[in-house]
Amino acid sequence: MEYQFESHKERKLTVLTFKDVTNSGVLLKQIIAGNLGVEASFFNASLIPDITPIIAAANKALFAESRGKLVTRTLYSEIIFNVSGSKHITETLKRWGISESSTGLVVAKFDATPAELQIIRDSVKGSEIDNADVGQLMDLKATKKAYHIADPELQVGSLTDAILTRIAVRDCS
Repeated sequence: MEYQFESHKERKLTVLTFKDVTNSGVLLKQIIAGNLGVEASFFNASLIPDITPIIAAANKALFAESRGKLVTRTLYSEIIFNVSGSKHITETLKRWGISESSTGLVVAKFDATPAELQIIRDSVKGSEIDNADVGQLMDLKATKKAYHIADPELQVGSLTDAILTRIAVRDCS
């Protein structure tokens, strides 16, 4: 699915979701070596309740890029960094990014061409599912722990609301 940004009308973000992924270790090695054939953000879907936090993190990354203020080395690692709400880059990339044991993946790519999307689809050995179903891949307990969300907070708002708050306020301290 493709998303457009109100503030960056010239940019589009395509998000793909995969389940039953069997080659995460291979993908991780290809990403680290820079030989996957396409640059994109690869997320561990077990910490993603829906696509909204990824869109918010991507928007924040575009603003940082436009100001020349990326915290990480690339726009794609910046999206992963932003979705976490944490200030620790290495920890964030390990926890929210793809790992050798990831069986669910969310992949985000700016301004994707059909050929680039095909490279991603051909590279991931798993079943592509609708982005609306990403919550089925989430581990609620792990997500609450990763974002430090307590049950009382979920009585006044949704899990996505709590995550978006953390994304928004991380840079305010």
